[in-house]
Amino acid sequence: MSISEVNSNCTRWLMSVQNLVEAKRLCKNILRLNRATFHKMTACRIFTVDASLVQAFNNLEVEYIFIILQIALKHSD
Repeated sequence: MSISEVNSNCTRWLMSVQNLVEAKRLCKNILRLNRATFHKMTACRIFTVDASLVQAFNNLEVEYIFIILQIALKHSD
């Protein structure tokens, strides 16, 4: 069951159940938890910003440093 289905079911159930305080509290807590879940950071919704992005940039930087060093050492000989 997806989060949107759970939200819609809880909302419908809250409308139908009026007397059960514990059931209403449970549904409200579920809805609150689903609103507060962690969402991955995105850059303009184009790509996600996480640890793998930093690692990819570091790999790229190291590759370019090796290429520049190879060119510099080749010209110094």
